[in-house]
Amino acid sequence: MSEFIRVEARGAVIPENEAAQARLAERAGRFYLAPTSPDILLGVRAPCVGGKAGTPRVVLAGDLSGVQLADLVAFLNQSRITGILRVVSPAGERAIVFKTGEVHGAASDDPADRIGEIAVRLGLVQRAQLERVLGANPPPGRVGRALVEAGHLQPHDLWRCLQHQVSEVFHAILLCTEGAFMLVDGPVEDRGALAINTQGLLMDAIRRIDEMKEFRKRLPSSRAFVARVKPAGPNLEPAERAVYEQCSGDRTVAEVAQAMKLTEFDATKVLHHLITSGYVAASPGPQSSAVVAKEPTAGEIVRVFNFVFREILSEVRKLNMATELVAAANGALTQQAERSPMLKGLAFGPDGALRDGVLENLARLQLPPAEAARALHASLSELMFFLLFEAGELLDQASDEDLARRVKQLLASIEGAS
Repeated sequence: MSEFIRVEARGAVIPENEAAQARLAERAGRFYLAPTSPDILLGVRAPCVGGKAGTPRVVLAGDLSGVQLADLVAFLNQSRITGILRVVSPAGERAIVFKTGEVHGAASDDPADRIGEIAVRLGLVQRAQLERVLGANPPPGRVGRALVEAGHLQPHDLWRCLQHQVSEVFHAILLCTEGAFMLVDGPVEDRGALAINTQGLLMDAIRRIDEMKEFRKRLPSSRAFVARVKPAGPNLEPAERAVYEQCSGDRTVAEVAQAMKLTEFDATKVLHHLITSGYVAASPGPQSSAVVAKEPTAGEIVRVFNFVFREILSEVRKLNMATELVAAANGALTQQAERSPMLKGLAFGPDGALRDGVLENLARLQLPPAEAARALHASLSELMFFLLFEAGELLDQASDEDLARRVKQLLASIEGAS
């Protein structure tokens, strides 16, 4: 399907090469131009003369916005169809190979669907190992085998990657709601024993479709632009932080996915979480700037949490239970220090604040600054939740809710306002 024509603004149809010109010449005559979506040009001969064409040939085509692909795939499965379902959307072109109704292969022009990228995402291959293999310029379609020959991937793991690749392409196709599809009739290349149950893939794809409907409430399409609107803070996971850094305001969801080598579904899922958490905002057009403040240092995190700890103790002190709370907090701190070396040897003072030493402990761990801040935030958050729980057992509901509100305001300085 490499024959292209060009429709000019004045309506002229121009073949771009000799093959396209020959194909048009075979169809010489008068055609009715059917009303279609912008991505489809459909002409029906008038009057119709009938006749058959050899394979491969398109036997079914349509507009993705008007067809549920899950229903079409179910029909292909039940009818035991053999052929290739091609889907062209703003996210690229993908195809599923069917043999007697079961899925026997897939293809995609999305870099995220390449076998090497899948091996990295599954944790079977390191990024550096993949880059070395790609640097040797293996033949197209042989990257997986090259990884095996280099000793970076086990043969059974390559098989797992191939199955995962087919599943990911299948799911991506069923999530498409814009563009065009076509079913190409004809014999398909036998991919050996690779065969995946279509019904099983459909069930999982339907779950993803339901999830995507929820994501689309915040991200209407893959063409939406995304921009950072508050600091990442220390409580984002590394994968979330990496996606967050790509949200420059002039990139779309699809471009973020491509930059991160993620599937559109996986990128949308992370972005949806970042949006609902207030870190990122979506818009229909590019945003000139992203509002991003300096991320908090470990010292700032300790300072803010000490404010929080003192605030909790101050509220409990009104009930003359401060001594008991500090004792309970130090007991919890001792237990947590067994899991968090940065808390070793520390204690809460009479005012409710942690005594000096946490930053020195953290420095001895020699963690990268961002990782150190995340680990510190997680450890101090666990202590904070313990203290809030203990205080909640003592306070009345109104005082407990007011304390929670004040704590949230204090944390906003290092986590960003929600």
